[in-house]
Amino acid sequence: MDIKNYNDLDLRIKKMILKYDNIDISYLVRNHLISLIRTKNKRGNKELHLDKTILKRLIVSIITHSYTIFKRKPIWVFSNAERRKKIGDKYYDRVASLVSEAYPEVLFIENPVISAHKKPTKDIVLSDAIFFIGSFLFSKLYYKKKHLHIDDKLIRLAKEYNIQLQIEPLIKRFVGQYLFMRWYLKYVSNPKKVFSVYPNGYYGYNYAFKERNIPIIELQHGIIYPLHPSYNTILIEAAQKFKPDYIFTYGTKDKECLIDLNYVTKDNIFVVGSYGLWKIKKEKAQVSSYLEVQIDKNFRTALVVATTNDIQELYQWCLALEAECPELNILLLPRFQVTEFTNTKNVKVLDIHDTNIFETYQVADFVLTKNSTAALEALYMQVPTFIYDPNENSVYKKSYNYITSLNFINSIKGFKYAIENKSYKESSAKDVDQVYAEEVLRNFTNATELVNR
Repeated sequence: MDIKNYNDLDLRIKKMILKYDNIDISYLVRNHLISLIRTKNKRGNKELHLDKTILKRLIVSIITHSYTIFKRKPIWVFSNAERRKKIGDKYYDRVASLVSEAYPEVLFIENPVISAHKKPTKDIVLSDAIFFIGSFLFSKLYYKKKHLHIDDKLIRLAKEYNIQLQIEPLIKRFVGQYLFMRWYLKYVSNPKKVFSVYPNGYYGYNYAFKERNIPIIELQHGIIYPLHPSYNTILIEAAQKFKPDYIFTYGTKDKECLIDLNYVTKDNIFVVGSYGLWKIKKEKAQVSSYLEVQIDKNFRTALVVATTNDIQELYQWCLALEAECPELNILLLPRFQVTEFTNTKNVKVLDIHDTNIFETYQVADFVLTKNSTAALEALYMQVPTFIYDPNENSVYKKSYNYITSLNFINSIKGFKYAIENKSYKESSAKDVDQVYAEEVLRNFTNATELVNR
């Protein structure tokens, strides 16, 4: 989909009547529709569905983290347990632990659906599993199908794209989240500020926070670009009650992009930087013994960073690279844990439970990816960065053409020639400044003091 496709879709949805009990839900439906279209086209991540493994993790999370349920803190942070990476001897949220670095009274509400909660950490963590179960119960008690109105034109639109809508579960979750959070804020705890790493997952919570005029601040966690569906909607009014009030970005270009997209008012966008990258540079933590034994120190090391959509392709690419470059350590870092790929003499598929992307930057001589944000992070870490772009349609060419330090290759021979002849571009200070601001803690503190001044 290009920007015209997104805008056309939004305009069609804007003409529909999509409501639950007089609440305009067209923005929620729009994001659900786009997620299904992208999944069908093998783009983006699939919407997660509850299964036995996730349910077991939720129950364990409730039991092990129930002691923090009555911690009344003025600042809340919504994030994902999977975001935590080990730096030194503690697990930090690579995005959101910046909040507790600046302020002492912070409660982290972490979603354990993808990954179990991680310890040890300095942060006070309340499992979102507790909120999940509460929201589920409230949806069972209070959701009324008669209040849901879905325009027939939406059904016809879904048929055009050949996708199967699941609107009722989406709205049930929204209603449960909203009513449970409204109850929780009234009877248990009421924060002064809320930070959120994944605001699209908390529509109901956001709606309840907006009712009480509690500011919601989004912390950028990945790539922001004009075609990013979470940011490019023109359903401004319909999105207002669900979107954050502020957003803290990594760099100046991210801010410029969001201003162009009218995501939030430009005065509510602040350039802060990347906490995880800043922290790992500052700490200079020792590399784990696990990672050390994966590499031959006599060879240079290529780090290949995969996403869920390209892990199979990049694993095969690594095997082919090994045949061409036998004196090269090749580390393949998946997005999530994988078990179906076999290690070879030089190709090591890393266990994400034993290492993390920040640590791997410390041993890498080169970083290669196809779609991962690692391409930008590696620039900040001063590691030569390659984009594998076999079809000449990389998102980095389309949305990051202002970055001159990226090396685009479309074959293994091109990569081999570049590293053997040193015919590649190094990270430039100008590129880094556009993508990741320095002085992260100071930037964050200054920006937070301006919220709701």
